[in-house]
Amino acid sequence: MPRFFNHEQKKFSGRHLRSSSNNPLFEALDVVQTENRRYIQIIYYIPNNIFKLCFKIIRLVREVKSLRRRVHLLEEQVEVQQETIVEGVQRNWMRDAEYERLLVERNRLRARVADLEVQVESRRGSNNNNSSGSRDRRVGFGFFGGKNNM
Repeated sequence: MPRFFNHEQKKFSGRHLRSSSNNPLFEALDVVQTENRRYIQIIYYIPNNIFKLCFKIIRLVREVKSLRRRVHLLEEQVEVQQETIVEGVQRNWMRDAEYERLLVERNRLRARVADLEVQVESRRGSNNNNSSGSRDRRVGFGFFGGKNNM
């Protein structure tokens, strides 16, 4: 079934007005009109599709531009997050280093306190062995004028 460009072509195609399809003039006219319809369809089809393709291309270009902007914003967010992560790692590293330093200092002070306690006990023991019963020797430090002043 032939396709027509518009209603007017269909109306004036002449097929329904012909009395005889065996007439060579009508056959020639029919061939010319059929070819004319094909050319008109092609002529209509090409610009119409080009027009549609142009709009599709414009829409795709806008979408690409929008996506590029979105990618750029996401890259900036990733950079900010990476900087934040690096700063957090640095803070944690400094906190760990400070914690280790404080542990070492605490252990050193504990060892020093233990050594001093041993010295105090040894001096108390030596003072108890040499005690004559006076009050200054029982204290063990000789602050009151005893014989074991240091």
